[in-house]
Amino acid sequence: MAKPSFLHEQHIGLDAELIDYASYDVPLHYGDPTQEYFAVRQQAGVFDVSHLTIVDIEGMHAEDCLRYLLSNDVFKLQYPGRTQYSCMLNMDAGVLDDLMVYYLANGLYRLVFNAASRDTVLAWLTMQMVRFEATLSLRDDLVMLAISGPQSFKKLKDVLAPTEWAIMQTLRPKTTVAINDLFISYTSYTGEKGIEIMLPESRAVSFWHACVAAGIQACGLYARDNLRLEAGHNCHGIDTDVEHTPLESNLMHAVSLTSDRDFVGKQALLARQEQSHPILQGIILQADQALYNFLPVYVAGLCGEITSGGYSPSLKKGIGLVRMPAVSATTAEVEIDGQRITAKIVAPKHIRKHQALPQDTIVA
Repeated sequence: MAKPSFLHEQHIGLDAELIDYASYDVPLHYGDPTQEYFAVRQQAGVFDVSHLTIVDIEGMHAEDCLRYLLSNDVFKLQYPGRTQYSCMLNMDAGVLDDLMVYYLANGLYRLVFNAASRDTVLAWLTMQMVRFEATLSLRDDLVMLAISGPQSFKKLKDVLAPTEWAIMQTLRPKTTVAINDLFISYTSYTGEKGIEIMLPESRAVSFWHACVAAGIQACGLYARDNLRLEAGHNCHGIDTDVEHTPLESNLMHAVSLTSDRDFVGKQALLARQEQSHPILQGIILQADQALYNFLPVYVAGLCGEITSGGYSPSLKKGIGLVRMPAVSATTAEVEIDGQRITAKIVAPKHIRKHQALPQDTIVA
């Protein structure tokens, strides 16, 4: 049985269609996912992302622990309030998960990772941390909301207390601040300006109602998936998984190889770097129809596969990510129902650049 969100009754009250996602009951949409999509692109939307897993890592050697367990280097977070995108690899450099790291204080970090990999990552963390003087605290007491869109900061003025809103205004991309009982981060998964807020259950219901009352559209996973595809962001378990390394998943920006630091999977990753390997690219179908996961893609006489596909309401074309041979090509053919349809190959972050919308304000 799927675990309901703390805001379950609020979602029901807005006529949400709920689905079982990674054993969590989450909103797919609240009626019209295209309306939700445009709300985020043009105004602001709020997503309940409380299915994400939040843990705190604390201890005298917490930094050493995370420097060893994560592909990116937390040493680069030079002062509290900084955030970092990273990967957790296994010994073969397969991606156990991609995640966000928050530097809270000396010896204290917060990690947020995916629901689908919750049990695997928690078991891995617990096993690996035995060698370090660090403790792990699961923060299931927190609700997490994501507010995204060009008007998100402006609309939050009617939601936050004056002091909270003033402090939020000082945030810069990839920074975070704790104020009162809120933990606010200037990070976003949609390609739009946005924040992610962790807050206690005692404040979650009133905060959600205040967002909706302020004209922030409640949005579900359907719109979120199309938004993140346009922004070129991976979905773990589809575009990123334990069978593929960061090299094959367009995640080398979440890997730091600039020092002699050792980390789990480093040697296997370096060895893989010397070999031929597939790459993950963006794809835009040159037709007004959606793309779907696992469709075959033919490029330069070789075969690849759509890892995650969707539809861009702005482009009015199918979009997605494709794992393909490492060849230089700008076009491909996607096989749909026995027919091959021309598609454009672009860097994942360039999918949105083919539409007349503002460019990404942040890449988480």
